[in-house]
This record gives sequence, C-alpha cells and structure tokens, in this order.
Amino acid sequence: MYAVASIPFTDLGQVKKLIIKSAAAGADFVELRLDYWTRKETPPFLEMIELARNYGLDVIVTVRDPEEGGVWSPPWRGEAYEMASEAGAVCDVEVKKFKELPCDRAILSVHYFRKPPREGEVRKLSQRALEAGAWAFKVATVVTDFPSYFLLFSESVHPRTAFMPMGEGTEALRLASALLGSFLNYGSVGEATAPGQVSVRQLTKALSALGGRGD
Repeated sequence: MYAVASIPFTDLGQVKKLIIKSAAAGADFVELRLDYWTRKETPPFLEMIELARNYGLDVIVTVRDPEEGGVWSPPWRGEAYEMASEAGAVCDVEVKKFKELPCDRAILSVHYFRKPPREGEVRKLSQRALEAGAWAFKVATVVTDFPSYFLLFSESVHPRTAFMPMGEGTEALRLASALLGSFLNYGSVGEATAPGQVSVRQLTKALSALGGRGD
C-alpha cells in the first residue's frame, strides 16, 4: 500500500514546493495532474519527474479527461503520455476510454461523481484492466456508508486495486481504505484534487500504523 500526493500542475515554482512538501510528509508517489496546465504548449514536467526522484518519490502522470473530473482536454495529452512512458513514470488513464496502455506501468481508472456504480460494474471493469495488463486498477466513487463501500471494494478482481471514496464527510472512509488494503491512497499537500481528499500526512500516519507500506 502506498501514499500518493496529488499535485495540480499549474505553476512550476508551486509544483516544486509541493514535491518537496510531499517528500517531507512521507509520500511514496507524487501524482502530477497535468490537466491543470491550461496552456496550449506541453507542460515541462520531465524536470519535475527528475526532482521527485531526487527526493525518493515515484511519479504518476495523469491528464484526466473532463468527463471524469479533469480540468480540460489538452491537445498535447497523447504527447505527454509518450514522454511519461519514456521517462519510466506511471500513467493514469480512464478504463472506459483507453485503446492501449500508454506506459509499462499504467493505472486504469474510473470515477463516479453522482452515484455509485451498478452492481457488477466494478467487477467487469477490473477484469478488463487485469486482462489488459494494467499495473493497477483505481475506482473513485461517491459513497454514503461503510457497508456499501466494502461491497464495492470486494467486487474488484485486480490484485492491485485502489479505492477512493468521494464526497463531503468521506474523510474517515478514505483513511479506512488503507485498512481494507487499497493499493494506492491519495491525499493532498495543497489544493485538493478530489472531494473528500485528506492530507498526505494523515494517510502516511494511517499506513504506518497499519505497518502496510509497499506492495
């Protein structure tokens, strides 16, 4: 189980500060949310990958589709994933839309902002991710209570499944995800990138208490 610091990629100076802050908070990964870069030119993120690695952090590169919570659909999305792949980073793409895995280590993800998935949907999508050879499968969903969340969690057939409950008042469920064995656990070091997101420091404390850092 790993702690991931999700960083909106806006201003280079701010991104640098948040990478350093993520390392100090005990994160294992930083997620660079490139869809926050609203310029037409490709963001200069390779130097940020190098910086993160200098601080002992692995890197996830995400250009989130607007239909699943992204800021916008940039013209350089494909190019950014190619660059991330060549740099050896993890790439996060939507399981419902991918045609081929963009990186050797790819996360196939799905997001439910209005209501939880139908029964059996997580099982179906996780099976697709597993058969595609995805490094991990991620589900972010609105959820109201622990029993329903546990049922959704137990549907996944991928051995590396990350679950993120979303919505107001789900902070405790976020921390409980680690207890259930969520492979990746996302937190913020500044601006939250998802509703209900807790801080990375809270996550690392929870994971350390469980003695569950790593695969």
